[in-house]
Amino acid sequence: MGWFDRQSKTHGIDLSQSIGRYIRAAGIDKALHGWCGPYGVRRLLVHFQHTQSRIKISSVETIHLQYGGGAPPELTSETRVSLEKALLKLHQNMSIGPSWSQGVLGFIRNHDNQHSIVPFFDEDIAMAKLDLLPVPETGHPLEHPQYRKQIGSFEAQMEPIWARTHTVSHEWDEWEIDGTELKLIFGTVDKPSEIWRRRCQVLATFSAAGKWAWQCGEPLFDGAPYNWQEFICDYGAAMELGGLCAARLQADWVFVSSVEGSQLMLLVAVWEST
Repeated sequence: MGWFDRQSKTHGIDLSQSIGRYIRAAGIDKALHGWCGPYGVRRLLVHFQHTQSRIKISSVETIHLQYGGGAPPELTSETRVSLEKALLKLHQNMSIGPSWSQGVLGFIRNHDNQHSIVPFFDEDIAMAKLDLLPVPETGHPLEHPQYRKQIGSFEAQMEPIWARTHTVSHEWDEWEIDGTELKLIFGTVDKPSEIWRRRCQVLATFSAAGKWAWQCGEPLFDGAPYNWQEFICDYGAAMELGGLCAARLQADWVFVSSVEGSQLMLLVAVWEST
């Protein structure tokens, strides 16, 4: 008889539901997301054990997936401590019920950050096999090997773009976009002291909730992430993608501004010359 069946019989509870509540109450999901980053497909096994009133993570099993992702970032001292504290709380919460001394957590996260946590304790650890974990059907577009290669290839072109972007950032008072023209207004719209007109290409919006959404009609280029209408990412990744688009379009800088009356940020590739 395995741990799951034995504990269910001993305590007369439905462990399939109660374990999920234990995991959420201990903050295991939050700790795993904190370690695995704000976005990206993940698939891994975490081995741990309880010894001398503490939890120690002994190993992590994972492999890189063909379309990118799968493996999380290396465990830093901060993320290790966070996860071990959550596991210790899980052990304490379960100690008066379905107790355990060692375990394995299977963690699967898809491109939309929807996740599953599959726990194995004591005798059931033998069933924890990485190749038995489901494989997310789709990778995250910003983890695709082709996209990562583009970032490396255009790094030199992106540097002057961001230098120019930081130089001109927020020098204006108002702005308007009409098709492929960006109008930067100094002073007021009624009585401007100066107006800059620049050729532009609207790229996308980035929301406060961390969602990139293309606003350019047809895809700018082939493949991921250009053929995804929207996806989750963080601010740094959004700025990186905006810079890459500007570099591939041979633009001079990236206009970045909040959209009035919303929680959206607009990214636009801008040319200094027509």
